[in-house]
Amino acid sequence: MQFITLKNGLLLLLFVFLFQPSSFAQTDAEKEKLDGFADAFVELYNQQKFQVLIDSLTPADKNYQALVPQIKGIYTQLGAIKDLKEPTYAGKMKARYVAELDAMDLWFIITTDEKQDKLVSFLLTGIEETVKFPEINNDCTIDALAKAFMESEQSVGLSIGIIQNGKKATYHYGGTSQEGATPTDASIYEIGSITKTFTTTILSQMIQEGKLKLEDPVNNFLPDSLPPLKYKEEVLTIKHLANHTSTFPSEPPNFATKTTIPHDPFSHYTPDRIMDFLSTYTFESAPGETASYSNFGMGLLGYILKNLDPQSYQQIVSDYITIPLNMPHTFVRLPAWEYRNATIGHNQALEQAPMWEWGGNTTLLGAGAVKSTIPDMLNYLEANIEQDEKTAFGKAAKFAQTASAIPYAGNKVALGWLHLPFEEHTITWHNGGTSGYRSFTGFITKEGIGVIILTNSSIDATDQLGQLILALLLQKDVL
Repeated sequence: MQFITLKNGLLLLLFVFLFQPSSFAQTDAEKEKLDGFADAFVELYNQQKFQVLIDSLTPADKNYQALVPQIKGIYTQLGAIKDLKEPTYAGKMKARYVAELDAMDLWFIITTDEKQDKLVSFLLTGIEETVKFPEINNDCTIDALAKAFMESEQSVGLSIGIIQNGKKATYHYGGTSQEGATPTDASIYEIGSITKTFTTTILSQMIQEGKLKLEDPVNNFLPDSLPPLKYKEEVLTIKHLANHTSTFPSEPPNFATKTTIPHDPFSHYTPDRIMDFLSTYTFESAPGETASYSNFGMGLLGYILKNLDPQSYQQIVSDYITIPLNMPHTFVRLPAWEYRNATIGHNQALEQAPMWEWGGNTTLLGAGAVKSTIPDMLNYLEANIEQDEKTAFGKAAKFAQTASAIPYAGNKVALGWLHLPFEEHTITWHNGGTSGYRSFTGFITKEGIGVIILTNSSIDATDQLGQLILALLLQKDVL
């Protein structure tokens, strides 16, 4: 789960790749135009005129509507932008600033069109050190890529698993904490939003069992006292929750509270809070039209699924995924006997950020609660690559990966999973981020290759590392 950005991890990488200082001199007029756009964005953002921001600053012929609730979510969590400083310009079209918000500093990156008439992209994202990875060639190794990642001052521990030619391998670096021993195959990490693919795969199996359908209205599974969840005649369905087209913000406004605690920030979000939000939510566009990443929407889906039996979310994860796939060290809430194997998370300031506990009243576990090990996740990855239709999981995996194709940030969104064009192939992938952990998993089904990356540090370069490893596996046999 990511709580501070407009983007998934990949979109950050696209900006990192594209944002290179220009080799020619920037005119004062061009800098002034970029600064003007940045100032206009900040003014409207601070006034909470999010719809006006989109309508006035972005091109009329492109649909940026899905960003409105995400900008609202950033303001709700991090507050106003107090200052823009340290500008860097890349040609006449791009600029990067350090944005000082009430809660923290972020990069603020904007790109204008060729005439500098409109903003064609903008991004608020965490400030981190750039990782300098080696070139992918015949001399490159996974070890070299991992060591480049570990050279970052923000790195703590790193575990990698790969699949190639029907074989698996694991790699471990750094420490389970800043003073801890090197991680092992037994080391447990938070996987964050990769949990969402668990939720949608469980959904796919429940659809096979006839318990529900993608087209079912969400209201069918919630109290009768709720008003109809719809925009005009377009009703909110299960599919809209599963492919991020619900129009819901990433986190609802009533999520933020002064009573949250670092190790259990979701414990306060009870069913009553879900119903309070849904009872007052106004749809500003039709569900299904555009994709907009929503932790709340996927969390609501997990809440609905676990109520169908009814069982705990942990129990349906066990019944549908971890028991069939032999994943004995994968949990929602870590049992006492596994504490000794738990890595300790770290934020960008290298302060300890312990695993989230997800207290007993928590409702949004389906968005990001799972913890796991590299070997367990390799079993999950292998089953998603093979899609063995002789098994319930294999059928569900194929359905979850192919049942939807909604454009989103250079990808297409299936049920939970994202599809990214990659050279002459397509990567199926997801990432995750919590207070002190980052994760990435991706695979290319036709080539039978895949990677899982888990780290107990807050470096968003896990996505880049994962893609580079996939590129390496495409280029040569590693195993």
